[in-house]
Amino acid sequence: MSDSAVKEAFAIEGIMVASHPGQVRLLVDQAVVDLDESDIIAATELPSPPGLNETAAQPVRLEFPRGARLLGVGSAAAYEEVAWQRGQLFAMRTRREESPWRVSDTYTQLERDFFARYGIAIPVEPEAEP
Repeated sequence: MSDSAVKEAFAIEGIMVASHPGQVRLLVDQAVVDLDESDIIAATELPSPPGLNETAAQPVRLEFPRGARLLGVGSAAAYEEVAWQRGQLFAMRTRREESPWRVSDTYTQLERDFFARYGIAIPVEPEAEP
């Protein structure tokens, strides 16, 4: 590139994610930026930060000419779970807070009768209020 062409270009670094045909979508800080694919002068792949889901997102440095078309800007919040791998397993994300089962009162009474029949003493715990 000539010196005048270099002065007329700018670069953006961000995380590229899937977009519409003919567009490039970059996550830049807390924003998502849509640019025209045909405006790209040069593209460089950057090293991935820890925790990035490389099958859905790729860090890049894109160079554009001055006057490149900005097609849209929005919040990157929707990409938080898509682009980043979190340390929580599926089983932990879907686990209920309450126990999925509860010992029935009938079973508890049968157990007490069995222990009483054989002289086994177990401490009686106060029952929790529902």
